[in-house]
Amino acid sequence: MVPGLDLQILEDSLRSTLIPAVTGRLPFNDSERSLVALPARLGGLGIGNPAEQASIEYTASQKITSPLTSAILSGDNDYSYQIHLDQISAKSEVKSAKRECHQKRASDLRKSLFSDLQRAMELAQEKGSSILNGCLLSRIPNSKSSQSCWQCYQ
Repeated sequence: MVPGLDLQILEDSLRSTLIPAVTGRLPFNDSERSLVALPARLGGLGIGNPAEQASIEYTASQKITSPLTSAILSGDNDYSYQIHLDQISAKSEVKSAKRECHQKRASDLRKSLFSDLQRAMELAQEKGSSILNGCLLSRIPNSKSSQSCWQCYQ
């Protein structure tokens, strides 16, 4: 948990207001909420749980900015190419770790779902379907992007 932040309030609001507005149904059990939190490429909508993700994102941010932070604290006024390479390397490591974490969560979650949701996850993971999943998310009422998004599929 990030010190001084209570993100459970935000999560409660996402769960009770935004997600039902996007999906058109409620309530969501914990498994369904976990499914919605997955990236679109894994069958979710990419609406993460901020209460769970805050400390992970904070740590990732520290890791990525560590080379630059060290240079600043040491009084180095140059943003050297080595610092740039170190940041690129850290970003790559963080991205890879997140991808593995999402894949493990999807695999674990799939085992706990009913067969119809398991099949929906499989279909959503097919090539090209994440574009449609992301487009579905943009169909929030009064969204300016909803019309342009669906025009490409008509």
